[in-house]
Amino acid sequence: MEVAGLDEVLDAIVGNGQNHAAAGTSQSLLSLLRNAGRGRLPSADARNRFFQMLLRTRRRDAFAETVALFETDGWIAPPRAPDEDD
Repeated sequence: MEVAGLDEVLDAIVGNGQNHAAAGTSQSLLSLLRNAGRGRLPSADARNRFFQMLLRTRRRDAFAETVALFETDGWIAPPRAPDEDD
């Protein structure tokens, strides 16, 4: 799978609360990312959007292995962005 396709997967999870809240999503995503091909991971921008969703929804623990995989690739988690209401 190409980077653009992986970006679309992360954005689909971000865009649909049922996706990120489903019990098997974290493991399915991790499996997809591990099998996408050597050196193929979503773009930094897609990772950042995904991470912000994890922070907003308090789902970081559920996706801890995915975040760790991103970090092994050199990605650095951004600070939490202010909520739109702030």
